[in-house]
Amino acid sequence: MAADRFGNFVIAWGTEPTIFCDRLEARLFRADGIPVGKEFFASLVDHCEGRPQVSFGKDGTFALSWVDQSGINVAWFSASPADELCLTRGGHLFCDTGRTGGLPEIDQPDAPAAFDALFLADFDGDGRADPCYHSGVTFDCDLGHRGHGPRAGVSFGEPSDLPLMGDINGDGRAEACVRRGDLLACDTGHDGGAAEVEEHFGNPGDIALLGDLDGDRRDDLCLFNDGVFSCDTAHDGGAPDRVISFGQAGDLPVLGDFDGDGRDDPCLLRGGTLRCDTKHDGGTAEAVLRLAVQPGDGIVMGNLDGL
Repeated sequence: MAADRFGNFVIAWGTEPTIFCDRLEARLFRADGIPVGKEFFASLVDHCEGRPQVSFGKDGTFALSWVDQSGINVAWFSASPADELCLTRGGHLFCDTGRTGGLPEIDQPDAPAAFDALFLADFDGDGRADPCYHSGVTFDCDLGHRGHGPRAGVSFGEPSDLPLMGDINGDGRAEACVRRGDLLACDTGHDGGAAEVEEHFGNPGDIALLGDLDGDRRDDLCLFNDGVFSCDTAHDGGAPDRVISFGQAGDLPVLGDFDGDGRDDPCLLRGGTLRCDTKHDGGTAEAVLRLAVQPGDGIVMGNLDGL
């Protein structure tokens, strides 16, 4: 058992799937004792495992070590309050879990062979954002967060649509959505059928993002154009309810809860620097991070570990 400076803690223990060997399971808990997600196996192989040790770092991770037939093993896991900041590169997620800048703490491989967009969205409603990959009309989500194990998905929209994901109706599960012209269509039924929610907002050429800007647990449609975020927090279309002048043309926008206050913040990637307006007032960024960005990298934010 180990805890971080906020009181969040992790417990590892042995389970017994056979009469011969133990396997190690672990579970993360918030400081108030509420579990985060489900129990998970420490390793991906079915070896005899024992003597677990866990330790928290200052960079939003914890390490779990154990002994099996091959010797001593160690695995790193994300455990940081607020959203994790990740760069997408090829089939990998490089995540700066502690929001410290520089080299990432987490490298998650094993994406599908081909995909055109990647999201961090809680598809199964367990409180953790899942890596979800879009290809054609299919949203494919890695519920186990390890590149192996349980997956779920849905086919929705048309190949020419712009894919999006977010919890539009506040039920705790992210929906598959598409942007088609000025229309946002979302599959709140999670069944791949006709859209249950449709909303006309903004102009077709704007960059569309989904994020909970006002903290009501419903993701809002925000459009970015020439350094301005225009957001429909009332979910009724028409004129924007929030307009935040932040950034400039050519910036790569992203929405995510950088400071852990329960509201997604307007953020921008410019060159190798991330800038976030945590006060939502425009002007100078309150948070600035220098990242190890390479040409062609994308950026996503989401609460991967559930803290």
